[in-house]
Amino acid sequence: MLFNSLDFFIFLAVVLPLYFVLPVRGRQALMVAASFYFYMYWNMKYSLILVFFIFLDFSAGYYIGHAPTPAKKKIGLITSLTCNLGVLALFKYYGFFAINLQHLGIIDSVPTLGLLLPLGISFHTFQTMSYTIDVYRGVIEPEVDLLRFAMFVSFFPQLVAGPIERARELLPQIREKYPLAWENIVVGGRQMLDGFVKKVVLADNLAPWVNQVYGSPGNFSGGSCLVATYMFAWQIFFDFSGYSDIAIGIARVMGFRFTQNFNAPYISTTIQEFWRRWHISLSSWLRDYLYISLGGNRRGEIRTYINLLLTMLLGGLWHGASWNFVIWGGLHGSWLAMERLLTRSHKTITEAIPGVFAQTVVRTLKCAAVFHGVCLTWVFFRARTLHDAMVLIRQISLWHSGDTFFHDFAWYKCLLTIWVGVVYFTLTRYVKKVPLMSLAWATATLGVLIIILLGAESQEFIYFVF
Repeated sequence: MLFNSLDFFIFLAVVLPLYFVLPVRGRQALMVAASFYFYMYWNMKYSLILVFFIFLDFSAGYYIGHAPTPAKKKIGLITSLTCNLGVLALFKYYGFFAINLQHLGIIDSVPTLGLLLPLGISFHTFQTMSYTIDVYRGVIEPEVDLLRFAMFVSFFPQLVAGPIERARELLPQIREKYPLAWENIVVGGRQMLDGFVKKVVLADNLAPWVNQVYGSPGNFSGGSCLVATYMFAWQIFFDFSGYSDIAIGIARVMGFRFTQNFNAPYISTTIQEFWRRWHISLSSWLRDYLYISLGGNRRGEIRTYINLLLTMLLGGLWHGASWNFVIWGGLHGSWLAMERLLTRSHKTITEAIPGVFAQTVVRTLKCAAVFHGVCLTWVFFRARTLHDAMVLIRQISLWHSGDTFFHDFAWYKCLLTIWVGVVYFTLTRYVKKVPLMSLAWATATLGVLIIILLGAESQEFIYFVF
């Protein structure tokens, strides 16, 4: 069930009123039932995987929390992680590794399993793993109520594409009974509205032109390939941050506070800053549960560089089972390591520049450099194959004066879409300060969105495939 579909609005119109009239236990039961219905709308049989994760990690957490010795606690943790990662590997990585082992001559043939990738499996796998790791580390006490834990794992707003919530943040909220509050409705409703504008008005209107070029990059000029890459950078931002805004907004209406997942990532002046602003719930998860577990920066500079590279390589694989994602993660990891290596000289150069204007110019140039570096990685992220990515990069690098960009690409429509986004969010920023204007603006925007939703076919969010 897509957020940007009529079915979801009907679903929400039924669930929300029921939620507010029920007691705490009734709310928890309703949310578990509604979340499973939401997930089964896509594929009924794969909801059994959710059931497996719920019982596995609830039991593992209880065992770890009550195990008498550190060795037995570690056994509980290893069992949980092995089962979680085993299920993820079976559905997501079996084909990738089997085919590559065959190409290397290690195995002769690859049996085909024909497994469909469960929706959002990477997200709820990481969420449940963080719970057992936190119990093992003593950060939280094990949850003793199965219904509450089931809601933590399956809560529908963030079930299939995040934000990846921590148990120490979400479980205490699940225990509370939040009243129907006007402030929550207004704040949550506004964020949902912003999310729908990002997805339906902006991302979905950039998608056709991006798909056209990335579908056959060899048929387009360097200018077209470059602009399509710029447009994809904005498409994926609007698409994914739009989903996050809708999820966070729905939760806020019900009284829950989710992690803010994006914070203007394209104004970053370093790759490190970019990852503090982009997909914040994932980047913080990778830092807390992978990078630090590998040793972080506690074992010398060389080991730190290796840990950064390994973390981002695995972060790339988390997104998808292909060499494109490995390269995407490897580039980010390499740049993070390089930035750390050059940090001292970088600070010296920046601080040595006199004057506010000069520093502003330098910051702008750094921001542009980081944006273009990120765009280079987006080529591998978006391209269907490694060959397509290399073709697109070749087309851009061979740009010549006779480029046919203005003839073969609807660049003006893409620029118009971006301009609409700039105007909308600029006006929204000022309108929110005046209650009556804010209400009128929200009503008008909602009306336009309803017309668009009723007249267009719903498009999936990009991160649903992860």
